[in-house]
Amino acid sequence: MNLQHLMQRLRTATGSTRRIDAELACYFVFKDLRPAEPNDFDGKYGYSAGNIKVEHGFLQADPYTSHVDDAIALADRLLPGVWYHLARGKLRAEEPLYGARLMFGDEVIGEGESDHRQAMAICIAIVDALQRQETGGEQ
Repeated sequence: MNLQHLMQRLRTATGSTRRIDAELACYFVFKDLRPAEPNDFDGKYGYSAGNIKVEHGFLQADPYTSHVDDAIALADRLLPGVWYHLARGKLRAEEPLYGARLMFGDEVIGEGESDHRQAMAICIAIVDALQRQETGGEQ
């Protein structure tokens, strides 16, 4: 998985999903883990309700794509000192309902839009900012 894959997953999602939350958590927070797969729950890894993080996978993640506070916390963790502007509303019928812009001072470092949730727009803006860092600001 890479940033382009995460961006594609976020932009094509039809709403917030716990699977994308787990992918974000494993990519950014628990880098040595992977999202749990359905066949992980057959008992071979010893998963239980109280066992959220194990050697082979990650079962629960913060709801980055559905809760604004968790998405902002992820932005603060990955981009310390970032400023953010959040918007809800449309100027044109064809544009997405939610928008997010991440900034350092006057410089826009990442932007995201979503028809589904404000938190999704923030997650897209985070991945956009990190992609810009990787490519030296080019998009």
